[in-house]
Amino acid sequence: MAILEVHNIAKQFGSTKVLKDVSFSLEQGRTIAIIGSSGSGKTTLLRCLNFFERPNGGVIRVKDETLFDAADPATWREADIRKKRLHFGFVFQAFNLFPQYTALRNVTLAVELLAKERKKSGSAYRSKNEIEEDALMILDQIGLSDKVGLYPHQLSGGQQQRVAIARALALQPDILCFDEPTSALDPELTGEVLRVIRGLADKKTTMVIVTHEMAFARDVADHVIFLDQGVIVEQGPPEEVIDNPKEERTKQFLARVSHTANNKAVFEEYIDSADFDIAAMNIRLETCFHPFGIRKKRMNHLLVLLEELLELLLVPQRKGTKPDIMLTVSYAPGSNEIEISLHYSGPEFDPCRSGSGASSTKLIRGLCTDKKHNYADGKNNLSLRLNK
Repeated sequence: MAILEVHNIAKQFGSTKVLKDVSFSLEQGRTIAIIGSSGSGKTTLLRCLNFFERPNGGVIRVKDETLFDAADPATWREADIRKKRLHFGFVFQAFNLFPQYTALRNVTLAVELLAKERKKSGSAYRSKNEIEEDALMILDQIGLSDKVGLYPHQLSGGQQQRVAIARALALQPDILCFDEPTSALDPELTGEVLRVIRGLADKKTTMVIVTHEMAFARDVADHVIFLDQGVIVEQGPPEEVIDNPKEERTKQFLARVSHTANNKAVFEEYIDSADFDIAAMNIRLETCFHPFGIRKKRMNHLLVLLEELLELLLVPQRKGTKPDIMLTVSYAPGSNEIEISLHYSGPEFDPCRSGSGASSTKLIRGLCTDKKHNYADGKNNLSLRLNK
């Protein structure tokens, strides 16, 4: 049964039509990923769902309750908007944390204000102690139990975004919405946020995610919507929309690469199985970077390097531990630089260090430069640059 139903949503700003007849539904415990180029209407759609923008047409229903109907002015009342927003949690691109409050206070503040309102109206509400206990539990679950007393300026971008996720979860929404949750992050911080969202998906949290991370959308989403010029061009399971699109506009969008940021083409792959198909990944990588005309010899070196790295990382996992590896490969056409970053859980392990696997390590060290490895909080972070 659908927890969210969106029918024929339309939105325009002046004479510009941003959303045109958008319809979809979302089952409880499932995740929808919305993909598309900048300016396609993705963020506007999320803002309409959360009532930050009022649609010009259409109907929004949650749990069979009509929250908005453009044909019924009774559903437009500002007095009801805040209550309607409580069905949705919203995680912004730019964190939007209060700089004067600690991580813990950023999580508890909105919940405490809501509890005060409910107390005044005679409705059931949580005590301050209960709210703080819940917030501490959420922060612990997303790996920030040792950061609760820190202020936003003392946190990395990835940690700030995780606090923003905790804040949204603390309100116990029916549906959690993410607007490009990694767009404001450096590539090396992206993995930690994606791992948290992937964990939420594993727990069957109902989510709507606007993202430019194609590999992430493929792995996490149950349903993918490709939005172009305010219209749903194609929607369906990720293995259809992303891997085997039917519409030419979808194919053209996906051919332009997983995403492009800071003038870099970026390919990403999440690996959570010891039986991961490296050969199939290599095909996706070659397809992704094909438009940039990388020399065949250099591309072969990249594929060999990745295969050796992943083989070393996956060998320990074959003993029974589930892999948790986030791979990012970025290519800067201007400088012709190819950078590889790997974020993986488990004991400290640097595949570039002597003794990790003699022949493989020698090959890896011969193919790349600027090797950096660090280990913190049970996570390995490795970055390398392929030789030109």
